[in-house]
Formats: sequence, structure tokens, C-alpha cells
Amino acid sequence: MFSLRAFLLVLLSSHCLFLSMPRALCAQVDEVVVPQTPQAWLQAVHSDIEASYRILADNHPGMVDPQNPSFPKLLDEARQNAMSLAPRVDGPAGYMFAIGRFNATLQDGHAGPFARLPEELDPPSRWPGFLTTWRGDGLWVHHSEEADVPVGAHVHH
Repeated sequence: MFSLRAFLLVLLSSHCLFLSMPRALCAQVDEVVVPQTPQAWLQAVHSDIEASYRILADNHPGMVDPQNPSFPKLLDEARQNAMSLAPRVDGPAGYMFAIGRFNATLQDGHAGPFARLPEELDPPSRWPGFLTTWRGDGLWVHHSEEADVPVGAHVHH
């Protein structure tokens, strides 16, 4: 049996060659143990965010790339942003959002943590009534069915 942290490493395994991670590390999980209490979810998210940070800090080429000197700071920001959500994690939805925040900050299409939980734990999708799109450095409303969310509005966080 392995924890979600081990499962997270497997999810990173699709990037093992990119990160030059040992194959043994990538193939160590046979079974996932899903947290059963709010406290266990909180512990899992803390552990997984820290493991993600360490794996990327130890293996991502951006850490030593002279063309990308800001990567170490960005990686630290990704960890801080994810950890800022951690106090509110008490179940699978919060866990997914915190891990997602790490990736959203990092914006690396090749490496990073990705939470995939058993289907029965996936948070339900909800339609907010509008669609957004990235333009330049901002997120803008592209289509809206909500009177108080006009098309062209800039989405702030």
C-alpha cells in the first residue's frame, strides 16, 4: 500500500524521461490509499505539494537553465500558491484545486504534479454561466449567459 504522495509520483512518471528520474521511482505504486478524513486530506496535500516541489527542484532543467533564471523563483511561488489553499483542504475537491494551483502557477506543459483520483471522488463539474479565454496576459470572458458577467470582462483572481 502506498499513500497519495506515492500516487503523485506515478502521475509524474509520464515526465520521468524529461526529468531524468530513476525508473524505479516512477513504477513504485501498486495501490492507492485514499484519505478518509479531512485531516488525512490536509496531510496528503501538504505532503504531495512538498514532494512535487522537491522532485521538480531536484530534476527540472529550469533549475540550472541560464535562459530561464526565474524558474527557481517560479517553482517556489507555485509551492506557496498551492500551500495557500491547503488550510481549506478537507476532501478531494480541495486537494484537486490545491494541486491544480501548483500547476497553474508553474505553467509547464511538460512536468508537474497532476492529481487523478478515483472517479467516484472527482469533484462535480459546475457550469458558471460563462466561458473564458486567455488573451495576452489576462483571462477574459468570451461568452456569457449571465447578465452580471458581460462579454469582454477581465477575470481577476
